[in-house]
Amino acid sequence: MICKKCSFKFANPRYVDDFYLKYYKKNYRKIAFGNFKPSKYYVKNQIFRGKSILKHFQNKIKVGTMLDHGCASGATMIAWRNAGWKTYGIDPHIPSVNYGIKKYNLNIKPNFGEKLDFEENFFDLILSLGSLEHSYDIDKTLKEIRRVLKVNGKIIIRWRSDKLIGSPLEYYNHNHYRFFTKKTLKNILAKYGLKVIHNYALPLEGYTSFRYVLAKKTSASKIKMENLNNVYKSEIIKHKNYISKYHQICLKIKELKKKKERFNKENF
Repeated sequence: MICKKCSFKFANPRYVDDFYLKYYKKNYRKIAFGNFKPSKYYVKNQIFRGKSILKHFQNKIKVGTMLDHGCASGATMIAWRNAGWKTYGIDPHIPSVNYGIKKYNLNIKPNFGEKLDFEENFFDLILSLGSLEHSYDIDKTLKEIRRVLKVNGKIIIRWRSDKLIGSPLEYYNHNHYRFFTKKTLKNILAKYGLKVIHNYALPLEGYTSFRYVLAKKTSASKIKMENLNNVYKSEIIKHKNYISKYHQICLKIKELKKKKERFNKENF
C-alpha cells in the first residue's frame, strides 16, 4: 500500500502483533535463511560490515555507549568494542542472541525494538542496520529509540535504496513491512524529533542497494514534516516499471529452465 498524503509505502494487511512476537523469537532465521542460528558466512559478513561502517562514521561521532538495534549474533559490534565503545545489542531471535553471547562474549539481550529494556537517555549512538524495516510497530519502535537516546545522540540507519536495485524478492516479502524513500524516512524521523544530518549512497557493506542516514535526537519532541502530497503518483509509476522489468527477467529465466529440462531429457 502507499499513502496518498505522504507517499509512505508499507505492507498491508499484515499478521497480528502476537504472530511477530513468536515468529522472530525462533523461526525467523529458519524460514528466511534456512537455519536456526547464524551461519559462519553470515557472522563473517557481520564482522566485515561492522568494520566498514565504523571506518566511515568514526570521524562523525564521539566514542561512547552504543546500541546495535536488531543485531542478530552481534558480530557487527566487535570492531566497535575494540575501538573503545561500550556496546549493547538487542535482537528478538533467541538462537542468534545465545550464539553471540557464547561465541564472542557480547552484551546482547533478547529484546524487541518496540519495548527496549534500557533507561532513558542511555545511549550516545544507536546503530540500526535494516531493523526498522522489520519492526511490527514502527511508531512504538521510534518512540523507544527517542526515549533511550541522549539529546544530540546519533542514530545510523541503513535502509533499502528507493532506486529499487535488485530482485523484487528483496522488497516484497513478509519480513519487510515498509519501504522508505529519502523523504518518507526523513518525515517519520521528524515525527519523533530525530533530525537527518546526512544521507550516504555508499556501498559500505558491499551492496549498492543500501543507503545510510546519520540523524540526531533534538530537544524538540517533533520536527516540522514535509508536505509530500501527490508524490505517491510518481512512486506508483516507479514501482510498476520496476515490477514489469523483473517480470520479464523471470519469464526469461523460466524459459531457460524449460529448455534445460528438455535438453536433459533428450540427451540423458
